[in-house]
Amino acid sequence: MKYFYTPLFIRKLNKTKKNNKKLAASLKDTLEEFDKDPKQNSLRLHKLSGNMSTAWSISVDKDIRIIFQYVPEGIILINFGKHQEVY
Repeated sequence: MKYFYTPLFIRKLNKTKKNNKKLAASLKDTLEEFDKDPKQNSLRLHKLSGNMSTAWSISVDKDIRIIFQYVPEGIILINFGKHQEVY
């Protein structure tokens, strides 16, 4: 699957790689698992509603989510962070 990144996602990822290598590794692992099988239960894939109704979410861990959109060319990674930060 081809990934595209919003400037926000890139900024946060670069900061995370410097300050929280464990989280950066978890993000990478989660996206690799998503590539293998997007519907596996551990990712808790779900479509969002309301003003984010075009977006989807997967879980990195109990508190961290990745927000993205499906597009014909692949996936746009929009944002990631704690539940209350990204919704």
